[in-house]
Amino acid sequence: MNARKVSLMLLTITAAAVLAACGEQAEYEEPMSNPEVTHPDESAAVSTENAPTLDYDIGVAVPMPSETAKNEELEKLIIDEWSIPEETQADTRYYYNYVDLNADGTDEVLALVVGDYTSGSGGSSMLIASQKDGKLTAMQSLSGIQAPVIAGDTMEGEWMDLIVASGGGWVTLNYDGKGYPTVSDGTALSSLENVSGYAVFYNDLAADVDGGSALHLG
Repeated sequence: MNARKVSLMLLTITAAAVLAACGEQAEYEEPMSNPEVTHPDESAAVSTENAPTLDYDIGVAVPMPSETAKNEELEKLIIDEWSIPEETQADTRYYYNYVDLNADGTDEVLALVVGDYTSGSGGSSMLIASQKDGKLTAMQSLSGIQAPVIAGDTMEGEWMDLIVASGGGWVTLNYDGKGYPTVSDGTALSSLENVSGYAVFYNDLAADVDGGSALHLG
């Protein structure tokens, strides 16, 4: 074989190798990086269309009127939590909202319960429930709660602060790893000026009763 044929053969082999390498490189794809996970509250706008006009001071928190659909599973949880007898259930009303308190991607349920078995001179009772495996589970109940309650953007122990009215002012309830303190053990807050988050139970409670839109147990 003469030198010219050898050169041509080597050139052909080299070109084929380059083309093959290019083809392999074109088919290769960098592995996808993990998609950015956003908090549900950052990607979904909260509707305030039905928010009433109230004189409540909520700082710059977003007003969240309560859900309007009856929740039978939540009702049963409320009845069991306070052992509310059947004869008083129809006179017990509740307001509830969904808020992801611990930013784990699953909303907790906050329910304000107003009635003879859950209310007193200082306010009414609130139930905090989790949604685990599609089932509601009671986590904690608090007494002396007035509407609205602010679920603040500030977080301690990876749970949102709850800001509630108390004694003509406001107190902050910081999650301690096991639960929220009682209202009487909350930390006094001088102003709501810089408070942001969601004002749940943002309803005109009297108007709800008069207009027949309040939710009742049973």
